[in-house]
Amino acid sequence: MTSVRLLLFGFALALLASGCSLTAPDDRNEPRTEYTPLDFSRFTTDTTALVGRWEWRQRTVFGPGTPHRITADTSDRSETLVFPSPDTMRVYRNDTLDQTVARANFLDRAQWGVRADTFATSTAYIDGPETIYVRID
Repeated sequence: MTSVRLLLFGFALALLASGCSLTAPDDRNEPRTEYTPLDFSRFTTDTTALVGRWEWRQRTVFGPGTPHRITADTSDRSETLVFPSPDTMRVYRNDTLDQTVARANFLDRAQWGVRADTFATSTAYIDGPETIYVRID
């Protein structure tokens, strides 16, 4: 047991001497800025899969520079989509009904799809955002 401890201690010293951290990533490197768009070929566009409640999790906004990600945790608002049927949608913002629209109007010109408990939309091809929701009901 003691030789294993000495071996681990020696390994830790070697890492520290070389400038590596045991507990955190090397923050001397620049953060990764590339972004991989959603692969909608892995999603279904079956409108019956939309029925239910969806809570907004993140939105990736494209513009000058690198994409900017906004999450529900870092935002001061919430958004919930409710599809009582495949053709109708209600949008709640901060738990207040904001609008009721036809699904086709909401998804007009957007790529969209459902995969397991994820609903995603994208209008990135026209400089719009990619938005991800998770099923809550």
